[in-house]
Amino acid sequence: MYSMAPGAGSKRAAGAQGFAGHGGGKRRAVDQSLEEDVVPESRQYMELLTFEKHLDSLMARKRGEYLTAQRNPQKNTKRPLRVFLSCTAKMDEEGRLRWTMRVDGKIQVDGLQKKHKKQFSNFLDRMFVEFLADSPGGGAVGSSPAVAESAEWQRSPSVEESDGFEIVRTAEGLTGPVQARVLLYLQHEPSQHRLAPELAGMIGLFQGTRHEVIRAIWEYVTVNKLQDAENPEIINCDKYMQQCFPGETQLNFTEIPVKLNQLFLPLQPVELIYTIPMVGGQPAREIYDVWVEVDDGEHEQIDLQAHKDLEPAIDTKRDEIARLKAEIGEARQKREFMLMFAKDPKEFLVAWLGSQARETRDEGAKGALTEEQRAANFYNTPYSKEAVYRYYGEMLKKRHEELK
Repeated sequence: MYSMAPGAGSKRAAGAQGFAGHGGGKRRAVDQSLEEDVVPESRQYMELLTFEKHLDSLMARKRGEYLTAQRNPQKNTKRPLRVFLSCTAKMDEEGRLRWTMRVDGKIQVDGLQKKHKKQFSNFLDRMFVEFLADSPGGGAVGSSPAVAESAEWQRSPSVEESDGFEIVRTAEGLTGPVQARVLLYLQHEPSQHRLAPELAGMIGLFQGTRHEVIRAIWEYVTVNKLQDAENPEIINCDKYMQQCFPGETQLNFTEIPVKLNQLFLPLQPVELIYTIPMVGGQPAREIYDVWVEVDDGEHEQIDLQAHKDLEPAIDTKRDEIARLKAEIGEARQKREFMLMFAKDPKEFLVAWLGSQARETRDEGAKGALTEEQRAANFYNTPYSKEAVYRYYGEMLKKRHEELK
């Protein structure tokens, strides 16, 4: 049934505008979806809704991390670990050039180097230094430098912790500069993993502990409503989960921790480059900052008020979207009405009046009278008169054609 009243749909629009008026109560969910054929921009709008749902999932996880950090004062803080690469050179008793390379590290707090209970080696699981030297004569253009030597430090119970490492070598047989490639494999407690691209793209987490990854997957499942209606332990895999777990359309959530092993990759080391000239001059010191997690008792207070201040603006935008959706629905209904009305005014009016009559009989308790219906203001509206003109115009046109 199509409404003929000019203000049809105004109640829906008013309901959308007054949606934010439920002070203090929990906001009801609003269906913001649109059919793709309503307006040309509908498809892009639905893609934005999908992106917003994914973003809401990430924000919910981050909010949980913030709240956990506030409740847990032992939460580690990320601090820059300043790494110093330096070198000194001198001639030994046999007249050979001997150089000493040092790798030192200090925790930075507010731009200052502070003594910390953990030493530089506490933050490392392994360190590998590779010295790359040009071959005599320079070698072919574009060729890779030859590996002169390498040094490695591996964490073990028997090795003492230290704030720095020292590597001593001679420059015998080397005619060009030596490039030191330092690879730092950081120590993480608990262990962290690098995620496969398909899993990282799904949950928006590229590195984390096993617990963080499982929690992120659970939030993805709940936000996208992938739990089976009959058995909540069963997960109905969408296309993104099927990319992570090929061949699986349904999964028991208890199977996911085991299947995650194939999606965990080793962490990439931090790579630092340092050049040691073998002829003339002392090399400059290079400084790098590497971010590590530190439990130093000086934790930043996480303030969620900034996020809460944005909620009224977000609610206002959602109310505006609901209002615009109601207006689009009303405009679409009026357009369909006008198209059917213009196609065959007589048949449409007969069908519409029959519908109104049935509705009136169904609402007999209101006591609507036939005479009142005949005298309704509807017949004085401009489009009612236009319908009469169109009807008689079509009748005269047909009669004129018959007389010809």
